[in-house]
Amino acid sequence: MLDNLKAYWDRIKENDRLYFRIIWIAAITVVVIAVLISAATVKIKGRKALKAAEAAAKASATEAAEEVVEEVAPATPTNALIYGTEGAWQLVLTNAENPLPSGYSIPEFTELRNGHKVDSRIYPDLQQMFDDARAEGLTPTITSAYKTAEELEGISEPGTNDHETGLSIDVMSEEAGKDADVWDWFDANCYKYGFINRYPESKQDVTGVSNDFHHYRYVGKEAAKMMYDSNQCLEEFLGK
Repeated sequence: MLDNLKAYWDRIKENDRLYFRIIWIAAITVVVIAVLISAATVKIKGRKALKAAEAAAKASATEAAEEVVEEVAPATPTNALIYGTEGAWQLVLTNAENPLPSGYSIPEFTELRNGHKVDSRIYPDLQQMFDDARAEGLTPTITSAYKTAEELEGISEPGTNDHETGLSIDVMSEEAGKDADVWDWFDANCYKYGFINRYPESKQDVTGVSNDFHHYRYVGKEAAKMMYDSNQCLEEFLGK
């Protein structure tokens, strides 16, 4: 009887040890899994934080660059170098300091009905400008256009007169006493057709030319719009 009880007790103790071992193994396993999950979570959060930091740094750099552009760009808002128009045929500059380049030539001329002629490349915009002015009741007429250096002898040095480019015209009204009306319309609208008032009175200190406010010059629609918006003459636009 005692032997039987002792054997039964030994079996209980052995089973309890096995039970507790299972409990301990399970507990350790749970702890290890929890640690691994925590580490993985921290790693994922770390990656997200790193990506967020990189994105914030990139955005900050972009914003800083934009601020620099905003601060610098207005200093030369229509500099021809920015827009890739430096050296374009319609932007050739002629004045005492910048004569026409050696070998300058006009590919083709178009002769107007009054005998004057212009570079054929400007004729479509020129004709449209005059058509639109006439549609508003004005009577503009061209009194001077292309001139050779020989024709300008005694007036200016060869290569320094804007009329030698074939891109310039002098405009008046066919009606007596209506010149000012024509000039007002051209001053307000010529940029839409690629022309500028080449020698505005307010820019005399820059151009060195006065009393030639009826002189209009083709520079192309893009450049004309820029100059009109920024109130620049050709010298200022080209930075020369």
